Amino acid sequence: MKQEQKRFINNLEGFHKEQEGLRWEGSFSEYLDKVTENPYLLGRFAHQYVFDAITSYGSYKDKDGIPHFKLFEEGPYAIYGIETPLARLMEELRAASQNQEPRKRVYLLMGPPGGGKSTVIESIKRGLERYSLTDEGAIYAIQGCPQHDDPLKLIPQSLRPSFFQEYGIEIEDEVCPHCQYHYGNDHNWLNNVRVERIFVNEQKRVGIGSFWASDPKTQEVSELVGSVNLRKLGEFGVASHPDAYSFDGEFNAANRGLLEFGEMLRANEEFLRYLHSLTTEGFFKVPRFGPVFSRSVVIGHTNEANYRKRLVEPEESEALRRRFRVVDIPYTLKTSSEVAIYEKLIGQRNSKNVHISPDTLRVAAIWAILTRLKPSAKVDPMTKLKLYDGESPDQKGKVTLKELREESAREGMEGVPPTYVVDSLSTVIGQEGRECLNPIDALLALKNGLDKNTDTREMSPKEKEGIIALITKAREEFENQAKREVQQAFIPAFHDAAQTLYDNYILHSIAYNEDQRIVDPITGDETSPDEKLMRSLEEQISIPSSGAKEFRRQILANRGSRRTDDYRDYPRLKEAIEKHLFSQMRDFIKIAATTKTPDEDQKAKINVVADRLVEKGYCPHCANHLIRFVGQMLNR
Repeated sequence: MKQEQKRFINNLEGFHKEQEGLRWEGSFSEYLDKVTENPYLLGRFAHQYVFDAITSYGSYKDKDGIPHFKLFEEGPYAIYGIETPLARLMEELRAASQNQEPRKRVYLLMGPPGGGKSTVIESIKRGLERYSLTDEGAIYAIQGCPQHDDPLKLIPQSLRPSFFQEYGIEIEDEVCPHCQYHYGNDHNWLNNVRVERIFVNEQKRVGIGSFWASDPKTQEVSELVGSVNLRKLGEFGVASHPDAYSFDGEFNAANRGLLEFGEMLRANEEFLRYLHSLTTEGFFKVPRFGPVFSRSVVIGHTNEANYRKRLVEPEESEALRRRFRVVDIPYTLKTSSEVAIYEKLIGQRNSKNVHISPDTLRVAAIWAILTRLKPSAKVDPMTKLKLYDGESPDQKGKVTLKELREESAREGMEGVPPTYVVDSLSTVIGQEGRECLNPIDALLALKNGLDKNTDTREMSPKEKEGIIALITKAREEFENQAKREVQQAFIPAFHDAAQTLYDNYILHSIAYNEDQRIVDPITGDETSPDEKLMRSLEEQISIPSSGAKEFRRQILANRGSRRTDDYRDYPRLKEAIEKHLFSQMRDFIKIAATTKTPDEDQKAKINVVADRLVEKGYCPHCANHLIRFVGQMLNR
């Protein structure tokens, strides 16, 4: 046996031993000993359990004070850019875990297709499964109960007040009809009943139920509440016998855990009535039986069109609407979060390992987010996009994020979904002979896919025309970035050159502002501030002569409030410095990058530039493509 195979077999055997070690079975009395040791953990109801499971993975607050829950940021179901909606959902769950009114409501995630609604629920489901394998998440049930009822529900009603006084655990409801039949008249149930540890598992239908509404004409409510078992009906004679009924609906499976209700508002009234009874009263009714008690966190999801059609527009829907806690799940408006989504999804699909050039995903994300932004009276779309992602520090103090968001409360509920971008780019990546994906090819793919993809093909011609125009905006942003990349690669020690230029500008600006002369540290000669040097930078960003004094004063004022003294801390001056350095190399880049027969010196310099770009994440193919692209752009 190969060493690797042997190691894997050992790991597999270790895994099985670990799983076996988690199992537990005992009498009710033995279980009661466990309850005595951990009354809170073993006395939790569903909302407490789900809330504790999510928070057990950890949380933190960002610089804006928005809570982040690590469960939603890790693993294959990681979610990006919707921290505020998730914080709202967790506020509801926190209140529910404290037995407040939200415990009796359905949580409805509402938003556009591809926004991450189902991913949120998948993340919670997988988190519950892992949590139930921990000591803190251990959960126990009556052995043989079809809906895995809490053993404490076997305690008679008359003894529950004293049990509460002793343990602080309030016991709700009754056991299912199956357990009532088998233990309700058994005076020795205390010794006969067996308790076992269970593990939340969607595949095994333990603690997680999942129902998707479809055609109301063909879908039966038995999918939720179970049905008569025709094979056992002949054995037990009547449909009211608990063993002749299969308590295997999604309500039963979700007991003590989570019920996902997909496309919730496509369901007919009967389904929603059952759902209302489950959440408000904690039970549902099936023919020939008393109440079947089941407690679970119900999270549904729907798109905005169904939400408005079913809950908002009809006047008679007001009562139904009050039963929901609606959480908007928009598309992200943060470029970095959108890129993270692409990296995750494309990484899962890129089996050929095609190289993706730096800035390719960012350029695609810029276009996608521009399609989601609403016009602002305060800033242009590109500035707004950068502010949402924490960029454009020169705009801080002039406009706040709160002001921008208040302008457009529904921002992010429309536009191009991440799935469209990922599908379009994946198609290009899969092309025969494709080695590398660059931003220009990506933008072309996004434009060409509009009439083919199901996410966009139904858009009106006017809508398509509008989002195609935004491709030009995204391309302009890429062109600016491409020039900076090539510029920095052409100039050795770019940062040092830029910082030196900044230091000289500051030195002469201080002298100008304080009406002083500059003393040469070596010769001791005194000279006037170099107006030509200062204007050579200021003209790069269109500062007129009349505004030069005020610009220099602002730079010096801002400099005095900072701990560092780096040229990159001043966006406009940084732009001026980079443009100035680039202009010095402009003619050489134009010639060296586009000439068909470069001389040896030009070839050597281009090779050095390409090598520097490779060090920054480009492959040789896309590095040379970027150099040619910038050269052609400068020759236009």
